[in-house]
Amino acid sequence: MNKKQLVAKISSSMNLSKADAERTFDGITEIILACLKSDEQVKIAGFGTYKVQKGKRE
Repeated sequence: MNKKQLVAKISSSMNLSKADAERTFDGITEIILACLKSDEQVKIAGFGTYKVQKGKRE
């Protein structure tokens, strides 16, 4: 599923316009990325835990 398809699903399931669904999606992803850039762990129950792991690059 790509972003366009996900936004369409959000739109239909939340009864939002596609524009509002896309703004919601973009806002959530911006917050998640900001947290990860600040070395914060992001936990979403039933979905996953995300964190940046630093190590050697090949």
